[in-house]
Amino acid sequence: MSKYTSAVEYLASKESEIVPTKFEVLAEMIKKDIESNTFGDMLKFPTKKKQTGHEGRFDAVKRQATIDLVNQYRDKGMNGRDACGAVGVPYSSYSTWSNKLRVPYRQK
Repeated sequence: MSKYTSAVEYLASKESEIVPTKFEVLAEMIKKDIESNTFGDMLKFPTKKKQTGHEGRFDAVKRQATIDLVNQYRDKGMNGRDACGAVGVPYSSYSTWSNKLRVPYRQK
């Protein structure tokens, strides 16, 4: 049988022999300096940004109506970019809304 019966016991026996890396030593020193407020006012952590409210502005009904209007123009033979220009909406927005609402264009 081996001198050590498990990997945990082996690592515990070697714990005193393991030397921390330079990075770990530096990180520990910086951590202690931050905790003791050595840097004073020079060190400021960013505050959490307030939500702007843009996240909830997506109106699915309004966007669906816009997608349907663009698709009507496309059914008449226009390509996607020209149809979006006729409606007055950027093609990238139309594409994003179509993907978000899962409305692929199918020519009628």
